[in-house]
Amino acid sequence: MEVRIIRASVVVAAVLAASLLGPSALAISVKPAFLDLEVNPGEHHTGMFTVVNTSDGEERFRASPSHFRLSREGNLQPAPSDSFSVAEWIKFNPKEFTLAPRARQQIRYTLIVPPDAKPGDRWCVLEFMKLTARTLQAGDTSDGGTSVKLAVSSAIVVPIFVQVGEVGHEWSLVDLEAQTDEKGSRVSITLGNTSNGRVPFETEVDIVDANGEVVAHEERGRLSLFPFSERVLQMPIETELQPGEYMARVRVSSEETGDLVAGETALRVPMKP
Repeated sequence: MEVRIIRASVVVAAVLAASLLGPSALAISVKPAFLDLEVNPGEHHTGMFTVVNTSDGEERFRASPSHFRLSREGNLQPAPSDSFSVAEWIKFNPKEFTLAPRARQQIRYTLIVPPDAKPGDRWCVLEFMKLTARTLQAGDTSDGGTSVKLAVSSAIVVPIFVQVGEVGHEWSLVDLEAQTDEKGSRVSITLGNTSNGRVPFETEVDIVDANGEVVAHEERGRLSLFPFSERVLQMPIETELQPGEYMARVRVSSEETGDLVAGETALRVPMKP
């Protein structure tokens, strides 16, 4: 059996290349690695990317935008352009280009904001893909076994977030649960955003024992709560807790919006059988 994956998605392409072929297979570096822009309806914004061919051979690349969404669990999912996408607003010059070994080139991008664009945060990823796919084969067919062949296209993706006009930030702690099972203790935090603004946030969890002492502390760095969405964050407690009754105290803060939401919930750690 032969299975070919030419280009399932920008995410699959990048992950497959990095995990199966190794970092050197990407053959490209791109700066800047992240864009966060503020614009108004009808404006044009122009900028530059510096693209470097890090391989020892000549390579051809293509630059193109693609949209994505986040699931409630924070998983990145390729998606067609919708009202939150800026993929249709972005043009590259040049769109395709060839680089000699170790050579670099500046690629201009232009963001063209429609005059009737509604206020709100939008986003997409800018994909820089190597046009020559590399083939991987796994399996042994010598005794009638199955061989799987993958044609993998590698890519670098640059997230771009665009704030159009004025945005609001109305978000809250929707639900909070803590539990212990065979996998250990963890706290589940559900956040909700009912506004048109993206909320970057950071999370802290303290586990407090019956004497009021903090016996475990967990932190999670900057994540994003997208407009008009919910996000469920699982916070494993790495410290091994003794059987007993605890309180999980949660603080979620956003430096950008200046807001803090907090809550607490009981956590019971049972005796091991």
